[in-house]
Amino acid sequence: MEAHPGAVSAAYLRDLRRLGVNRLSFGVQSGHDDTLARVGRWHTVETARRALAWARQAGFDNVGIDLIYGLPGDGPARWDATLRRVLAWQPDHISAYALMLEPGTPLACAVAAGRAAIADDDTMADMYEAAGARLAAAGFEQYELSNWAQPGRACRYNLHVWRGGDYLGVGAGAHGCVGGVRYRVTADVAAYLQRMAEPAGAPPGVSPAAEEAHPLSRREQMEEAMFLGLRLTQEGVSAQRFAARFGCDLREAFGAPLRRLVALGLIECRGDTVRLAPHARLVSNRVLAEFVSISEAKTSSRPAG
Repeated sequence: MEAHPGAVSAAYLRDLRRLGVNRLSFGVQSGHDDTLARVGRWHTVETARRALAWARQAGFDNVGIDLIYGLPGDGPARWDATLRRVLAWQPDHISAYALMLEPGTPLACAVAAGRAAIADDDTMADMYEAAGARLAAAGFEQYELSNWAQPGRACRYNLHVWRGGDYLGVGAGAHGCVGGVRYRVTADVAAYLQRMAEPAGAPPGVSPAAEEAHPLSRREQMEEAMFLGLRLTQEGVSAQRFAARFGCDLREAFGAPLRRLVALGLIECRGDTVRLAPHARLVSNRVLAEFVSISEAKTSSRPAG
């Protein structure tokens, strides 16, 4: 379960644990109060630290923290201070995402108007690599492009999705993929309630409130298997599992991009496994886009979030 550190109490977390929730992920984002205020977050660093302490007291032994690097005013030194600060709280898992400006948001408008400045791509790359070094020194293993965990604490849900498993989209605005059908649930709460009260005609496993449902073709599923699987930095894509799922050799299905990327040193093919070369993580979006017909990933060279 994801949790806003400013919206929980000790009693609430105890109730969650009694209900059976066994993993929490707190959206901390930054280790600096002025940065949190600047981007409209209404918790403080102390609030986040206290929330994690309450989670431990409630019996949670698997707690993650989400961070964003490249926020306005947070250069490499402040980013390293954030990492050192949250590591002192001893989380089990850390996700570190590059800032991506969403069109129309207050931050995007402030940057466009020159009222806020964000790091350039080279600085972002430096911060990404610094995070890897700092977290490795603290005993964390990088198992995905943006995710690090203590041994045995990799997020099983995330692994399930990156390996191509089905996932349910529950609630207004949710996304899901079940039985080869990707769908998006309406974000309109009134429409959601009406459709859920009078379900009609949704494919098996797909929310009755879905306003879009796209059956994935076999080729799209193959592309997604590569796009998602290559995010797993150690595991990569297994040729054996790919063949068992699709009935063909991935080296035949994606021969041209594989040959090109191997020649460029961006992809490694070792035995049964195809994976990103370590230095290719900095241009992962560009590399992953080679395996899909149409991808928004082609617009960015930053480490994927």
